[in-house]
Amino acid sequence: MKFKEPWKNSIRSQENYDPLSKPVLLSCFIWSFVFVVVMCLSSLSQGELFLNRFWVAPALGVPLSFMIYTIKWLTPLKIESGPKGIVLDKCGNLSLIPWNKISNFEIEDSEGFRKLYLYIDGVKDLRGLILPSNLNVEELRGELRENRLHADA
Repeated sequence: MKFKEPWKNSIRSQENYDPLSKPVLLSCFIWSFVFVVVMCLSSLSQGELFLNRFWVAPALGVPLSFMIYTIKWLTPLKIESGPKGIVLDKCGNLSLIPWNKISNFEIEDSEGFRKLYLYIDGVKDLRGLILPSNLNVEELRGELRENRLHADA
């Protein structure tokens, strides 16, 4: 099993766009600091003071941070199955749901599209994974059953 959530639905089901969150502001600081260091090193080789060009560092670092955050936020969730479980990939951030933790699953139609709900340690995951319309549901059911049985053995 390997698929992406439909882009439009993936965006709707994630957290709200927050460009002033702590990770984004930290990223702004880090990228600005990186550009300050690059400017210091370049001014040492040229023998001039970089303070008159200091504004360039935050002028490059802040937009770069916002651009990276926006691209990460717009990236759809990828769902893959591996030998150890289901892997959720959101722009390089990986989450593993081990096969032995999945006690059950259900696929249901809601709001005009199909969702895969996993029961992790007997508790239903309320978010659900949105399935693309061209995905063969019977193949998915078979793979989930087969991998759950191997994990239980």
